[in-house]
Amino acid sequence: MVLLVRIGIAAVMAGTAVAKDVRLAVVPPGLISPFHVQVDAGAQAAAGRHHLGLLHPSPPRETDFAEQVRIVEDLITQKLDAISVCAIGNEAIVPAVRKANAAHIPFFIHNSLEPLPGGEVTAYIGYNQRKGARLMGEYAVRALKGRGTILILEGIPGYHTRERTAGFREGLELEKHPGIVIAGSQPADWERGKAMAVTENMLQRRPDLALVFGCSDEMALGAAAAAKAHRKHGMVFLGIDGNPNAIAAIKAGDMTATLGVYPRKMGAAVVDTMLKHLAGRTVPRTVETPMDVVTRQNAETYLQHQ
Repeated sequence: MVLLVRIGIAAVMAGTAVAKDVRLAVVPPGLISPFHVQVDAGAQAAAGRHHLGLLHPSPPRETDFAEQVRIVEDLITQKLDAISVCAIGNEAIVPAVRKANAAHIPFFIHNSLEPLPGGEVTAYIGYNQRKGARLMGEYAVRALKGRGTILILEGIPGYHTRERTAGFREGLELEKHPGIVIAGSQPADWERGKAMAVTENMLQRRPDLALVFGCSDEMALGAAAAAKAHRKHGMVFLGIDGNPNAIAAIKAGDMTATLGVYPRKMGAAVVDTMLKHLAGRTVPRTVETPMDVVTRQNAETYLQHQ
């Protein structure tokens, strides 16, 4: 999805006028995950507060590196004033970033704080993924009372999967909890159907499986569906994103907890940061957005503060 923002002559950011006819673009990896839909909604809301209109086509899948790059390169030819991307792959997006740099178009990255291996980025906007996943690992230890078998469901290889799996393992502190065993850490490509299949296979091999950590809510929900199909009760299912469907599952008792990362607030932060930069204001190199562990006890409060 490309999010195109057109700013009229009178657009104002925090009391500072922005140049007329400014055009911004916010590019997600796709709109399959409710997370990216929520980020988009937050960006739209921020644009609405400044009386801006938005357009939003998107790549068909969140694994389509080539299409995302094509979209960004097309935006560069349109001579936009700033672009922000939630990159499917950090290395894959670098050539497009360099083209934006050559065209003097400020480039932003959202939903990631990891510096790209090339090109100049004005600011990185998102939550600390390793720290957040570490919180979920600590929660897993408490939920298992220090004993149990775990399956980790990974997304596609890259920054997001690396940070989330590493942080989760750090939070487990396996050296202090020898009763906790990781039975497997396998890719499910961010997709619910693939997560369901991986979990089903693991349950056949390890019927003692006690907890599944999905590096995204969609994968955690897929794992929960697999356990339900196998009539496996009492398992713990953890995710990351804080998507509405995951919160609903937590409230219903079908999922245990997630890392709520306020995607709407992230979307708003993307638009606001770009506007501040274009208004001539200094923006930090990293703009860290909020996160909280969400359980049945605080699910409603989390929803109210989206």
